[in-house]
Amino acid sequence: MRNTWMCLATILLSLVLVTSCDRDAPELEVRTFDVEAKTHEVHDVGKLIQPYVYDDRPNAPGSMSIALGAITVRETPDNLDRIARVLADLDLSEAAISASDLHFLLVEANGAPEPDPVIADLVEELRKTLRFEGYSLLGESRIAVGPQSVYPYRQVLRTATSEYSIVGNFGGSGPSKLLSVDLRLKRSVAGEFTTTTNQRVLSTEVGIRKNQTLVLGTVPVEGSATLLLVVRLTDA
Repeated sequence: MRNTWMCLATILLSLVLVTSCDRDAPELEVRTFDVEAKTHEVHDVGKLIQPYVYDDRPNAPGSMSIALGAITVRETPDNLDRIARVLADLDLSEAAISASDLHFLLVEANGAPEPDPVIADLVEELRKTLRFEGYSLLGESRIAVGPQSVYPYRQVLRTATSEYSIVGNFGGSGPSKLLSVDLRLKRSVAGEFTTTTNQRVLSTEVGIRKNQTLVLGTVPVEGSATLLLVVRLTDA
């Protein structure tokens, strides 16, 4: 009988902890750090700060992308401050190389009866060329890319039910840069079932200029919703 009560107590404690973890999921921020180093050195720096990027955190995983001249991290403010101190100790926190910021957004069209204030400015641009009534933001990902001729990038884009990988190349001479994008669905959750895959859902190559917003294409999804992959190019 005692063992039975101990088992019940353990189960109840586990439920409390899980509920508490869900409720207390940390708020994450995105910060780009300038890093004055060569290509292989930037990746070495990335290995040093990797312990502060909790990409296996169940409720709010962190992420990191590396470019020549910059490292972009999505983490808690405390961990971002720790990373800043590590870079300061390495004397790599200031860089003469300016990076650009690729801001990918996964937007559901006709998915929101009310305007989504988070993407109010983006909705204005979308409505100039598209005829959908409502738009809502499902997920986003920022990637710092260097100013070299061509630079490969890789990052993760997460929604409440799916995880995508974004891989491609960015660069070129002149004000207009060539951007290639390969979007793959890595994991999706439906009810109690999780499906792991490596399905390519979008692949494209476009020209893009600073401060330009482009709709890269639609992303297949079950049901009647339409998902749009949008990208903005700005200064990091």
